[in-house]
Amino acid sequence: MTLSGAAGLWLAVLASGLYHGANPGMGWPLAVSAALMGKGRRDLYPALGALAAGHFIAMAVILLPFAMMTALLDWQREIRIGAALLVEVFYQPPYWLHAVVWGALALILPLLLLRSFKGVLIALQFRHKAEEGKLVSGK
Repeated sequence: MTLSGAAGLWLAVLASGLYHGANPGMGWPLAVSAALMGKGRRDLYPALGALAAGHFIAMAVILLPFAMMTALLDWQREIRIGAALLVEVFYQPPYWLHAVVWGALALILPLLLLRSFKGVLIALQFRHKAEEGKLVSGK
């Protein structure tokens, strides 16, 4: 089973949170015991407030990049189209530049990638133990 995209990212966040909550070396027992060694409830509430604020900041620091990554995964196509439109509108390259760049890319890029694609296809054939095709008659 493989997880990809947003589900895999959120599962990683959940696993790190479970590890953090179960690991006694993360500091929460020390904060609570320091508050309990004080003068009673008067010292416990500020310690718990500081602990909660620290956890909120830590969660925001961890979850914000993951949330941004899921947004990038969900909006990847739209971001590329928007970036291309921004370049086209603000830079406005001339048509001859489009023709030169795309003409050269259309001719050179397949030649450069041909060897790599052939290697990948041969590796996939080897991995899946591909054999010569056979015609089966009578079915």
